[in-house]
Amino acid sequence: MSMTGTPLVTLSTNHRSRVSNRSSLLAGVDGRSALARRYRDLVAALAAEMGGTLGEAEVLQVRAAASMTLHVEELTARIIRGEPVDSEEMTRAGNGAMRALSALRRKTARKAAAPSVADYLQAKRALEVAA
Repeated sequence: MSMTGTPLVTLSTNHRSRVSNRSSLLAGVDGRSALARRYRDLVAALAAEMGGTLGEAEVLQVRAAASMTLHVEELTARIIRGEPVDSEEMTRAGNGAMRALSALRRKTARKAAAPSVADYLQAKRALEVAA
């Protein structure tokens, strides 16, 4: 990995997977099913809450949170339909989803709390003028 922040290899969008280009939901998944549409909606909503352009790590976090939330919704639907659901599986899925969502909220809060460069420079100039 390069220490300067520049990529080692620059690939055009023609040499990357459809998932990496974000033109496909997941590899080998037909995005027309109800679950796929719900997953896509969750990813879009969580990404919008994070705001701005998301890096690859943030996209992976959003997708993980969306998939865990979708799993909890599916288990809840099975319970409501009267189907048997392992309580341990439900507990683990719920806890995992909550941890993933909490991590996204913390990251969003850090983004919101950090001052912009313009705000920082303005505050610095105000301190210099006051001194």
